[in-house]
Amino acid sequence: MVMNSVRSLKSAEESLREQVERGKKKEAAFIVAFAKKDKEISDLKYVVLDLQVQLKPAAIQARRLLSDPTMHQEYLRLKLHELEMKLALEKSEYAEFQRKQK
Repeated sequence: MVMNSVRSLKSAEESLREQVERGKKKEAAFIVAFAKKDKEISDLKYVVLDLQVQLKPAAIQARRLLSDPTMHQEYLRLKLHELEMKLALEKSEYAEFQRKQK
């Protein structure tokens, strides 16, 4: 009877060891799978950021150029020149309109 109990306990112990080993293998497999998924998510985040940058290259380039003080001054000078030309054109058109009205 004692021998049967010892055999039963040894059998149960062996069964538990096998279960622990299978559990460790499954755990390792899950860790690897999670690491792969985490890497995939990280890679996809970089792809999304890259695509967002590609969608707005002109805005990014403009921001970069306007952050340069010399380029910003030139931009402001040209913008002012454009406004002056528009004003001169409108004055000219208004004067032409006034002459035609008389």
